[in-house]
Amino acid sequence: LVTRVIAGPTCSMAVARRVDGLDELWGWGLVHGIWQREMNAPEKILGARGGAISLQTLFRLSLPVLTHVQVCDVSIADRHCLVLLSVNNDMPKVVAFGSSKFGCLGIGNVVTYAEELKKRNRDGGGVRLAGGGIDSEKDSKGDQTYPPIVIPSLVNKRITYVSCNGSHSIAGSGYTGEVYAWGHSADGRLGLGPPKGKLAETTPVALPPFDPKVIEQQKKKQQESNALLEDDTVPEGDTKDDDDDNDNLPDIDKSKPKPKGFGEAGG
Repeated sequence: LVTRVIAGPTCSMAVARRVDGLDELWGWGLVHGIWQREMNAPEKILGARGGAISLQTLFRLSLPVLTHVQVCDVSIADRHCLVLLSVNNDMPKVVAFGSSKFGCLGIGNVVTYAEELKKRNRDGGGVRLAGGGIDSEKDSKGDQTYPPIVIPSLVNKRITYVSCNGSHSIAGSGYTGEVYAWGHSADGRLGLGPPKGKLAETTPVALPPFDPKVIEQQKKKQQESNALLEDDTVPEGDTKDDDDDNDNLPDIDKSKPKPKGFGEAGG
């Protein structure tokens, strides 16, 4: 039974529920972080039994058989994906895979995770990319391709929704009302206020609460900050433009001609 279908820029996915109630995620096209070539027919990405991804390795489970697998939400961006996944009735976890450009996977330091990926490939072997894993041509630019990995900072946030587009991502909790954003921060797309020189957030950051009073306070603080930057007045006590020392100087009659040789050539 197909319970959900998702179309993305380079691939599509479907969530299928088996007769035993366990969900499976299927995909076709070019799924970044799963296959390095396009699939012209549906292939299983993950499930309780088989698939391109081993759930036991992904969640570090010692159980050979999974009793519960639920795909709660899926989102597909240009080159990365988010999947909200619950295994063995545990709290759903946000799983990200694909390109790490602009920190859109939310895993923080990509160099650290490159080492983690190597370790997992040595230990478990179930989460390799066909053909090698990391895109070596883009390593130096921070644009690496990762197989599915759990976003650590969202593990206990009771996430119920995920969405991603371009090179940024968001996740929200229907229990706490919290919304988290990460990735490319251009055009205010993360909703975190002025970027203050930061091009991206590489780990999830909580947005201000969706309370009109809180939002108004945030706006007021921002307006005050902008006013200080634009204000050319000198604070009290600053002697930068203080004319007190010049009060006893004689007034200069600007109508009188300057003596020759004072700032201009003589004639």
